[in-house]
Amino acid sequence: MPSRTRVLLRFLASVYVLAPVAFVQIRDRRRFLLFGGRRELSHKQRKKRAEKVADAFERLGTTYIKLAQFLTTRPDLVPPVYVRAMERLQDEVPPEDFEEIRRLLQDEIGDPHEVYDSFDEEALSGASIAQVHRAVLDGDDVVLKIRRPGLEERVEADLSVIRVLAPLVRRLFVRMGQKSHAESAKNIVEELEKTIHEEMDFKREATIMTEIRENFERDGLDERVIVPYAYPEYSTERVITMEYVEGIAVKHTDEILEKGHDVEEIVDAIADAYLHMAFRHDVFHADPHQGNLAVAPDGRAVIYDYGIAQRPPKEVQEKWTRMFMGIGMRDPGMVVDALDEMDALDESIDRSMAVEVAEMMIRDVSGAGIEEAEMQRIEREIDEKLYDYPMRFPRDIILG
Repeated sequence: MPSRTRVLLRFLASVYVLAPVAFVQIRDRRRFLLFGGRRELSHKQRKKRAEKVADAFERLGTTYIKLAQFLTTRPDLVPPVYVRAMERLQDEVPPEDFEEIRRLLQDEIGDPHEVYDSFDEEALSGASIAQVHRAVLDGDDVVLKIRRPGLEERVEADLSVIRVLAPLVRRLFVRMGQKSHAESAKNIVEELEKTIHEEMDFKREATIMTEIRENFERDGLDERVIVPYAYPEYSTERVITMEYVEGIAVKHTDEILEKGHDVEEIVDAIADAYLHMAFRHDVFHADPHQGNLAVAPDGRAVIYDYGIAQRPPKEVQEKWTRMFMGIGMRDPGMVVDALDEMDALDESIDRSMAVEVAEMMIRDVSGAGIEEAEMQRIEREIDEKLYDYPMRFPRDIILG
């Protein structure tokens, strides 16, 4: 548990950084703070407000960056313009002093220079939760994902602060007449805690990675998609030793094409893998951003990072199936009904807007295309109306 002094210092830092942006947000909702109508803001002004909020989260570090990333999956709380601003947040930070890393490894699996054939003390990459080092184990190239020393105390101190601030945020929503938002915010701390604790538990990640790998091998998907092998005897709650799989990140399309890879085949393989995970397996990778998807030298797709992989309840899988059937049958009403069954739509939501968004989803998936002007119009409408017609998405649905 973090010390009271650490919690107090983080509380003061959080208030110092967040209070100015919170004040502006309240002023926008209530012109004279406690009364008066909402300010009419242009899209440019909304974008500027969103950037300020993202900057504040970034300044506060690991837990708040994770909170921001979590909020990007919560359209019931965050308008699209804020989602776009926070999606840019990166949590790359300089690596820890190796002596700290060595002590952690010594406690977890032993002296790295004795356990491994060779071990590179220089980090390959680093993020706020972990850093990665290359090594050789029994002649095989591997990487170690190592949780940052002292991370638990820092995260717990921040979560203690967020638990204090959350009821204040809920009261503000109620005061501003946004009761549905207050209800959605009620569970956000619990959901954030669950997500960040799962992501910090590397033993869980190694177990799920192994399960997904075995599912792929059973169904023959490993011929097209690589899930790195995790070495269970060299993995703990704070360290994962896994197969090193070289890959070109999918965002580098030109480089992938230069290597002669078939992009359509790669896309098809990734889609096939995710559909299998969603509808045939009991566990799925839940973080498919472009940094976690790559192309191996042999042309197979690679999926990295299983920190927030999930096991969805059976009833959730069934509702996903109905939603995808609606998309396949080009029936926006069926899609909206499925979302409603998932408890993803507030009872007060404007159904015509939900149907319009579903129609856009169907056209996009079917390859019909969407005019940029139409996309911007719908985004503006959602930005303007979300506070009045909020949606709510249970965690299982969000991650799915």
